[in-house]
Amino acid sequence: VPAGSPFYVLNLTPEIYILWDTVPTGRFAFSWQISEERFVPFGIDAAEEIQRTFAPKPVLVVAQREYLEEQATRITGLFNDIIRRDYQEVRIADEALSRRVMIFRRRPDR
Repeated sequence: VPAGSPFYVLNLTPEIYILWDTVPTGRFAFSWQISEERFVPFGIDAAEEIQRTFAPKPVLVVAQREYLEEQATRITGLFNDIIRRDYQEVRIADEALSRRVMIFRRRPDR
């Protein structure tokens, strides 16, 4: 990923932004910040916030596998819909890492 590229870390450590010299794509850099429980009292729509987060077309999305595959919530469903539509999974050579992490690259046609 070129330095300064839009990039999104989905339910993993925020240090990834610093290590890869990338820029979060939304005002809520971490997926755990986007939850209806947190937003409802302030009149913020979580679905709109997720759309806003992906509007800059992040080059890569790095996600915790368990979060995307095992936590069936409305929020993870919204993330999964965008990822399935606009991204393709990148194979991770390290088997132990691939059991915990998923990396998605933006599809060229999106």
